[in-house]
Amino acid sequence: MLRLIMSKFLAFLFFFVACVWATKPMESLTNYNVIMVHGAA
Repeated sequence: MLRLIMSKFLAFLFFFVACVWATKPMESLTNYNVIMVHGAA
């Protein structure tokens, strides 16, 4: 059950990030990508 919730949350998060990427300029995307990489590491 927890895995199902996590997979749905990750799918929503991915969708949200994709929407943000679609609306932000390229330089903001690069800065956000750096934050994501450091956050994941």
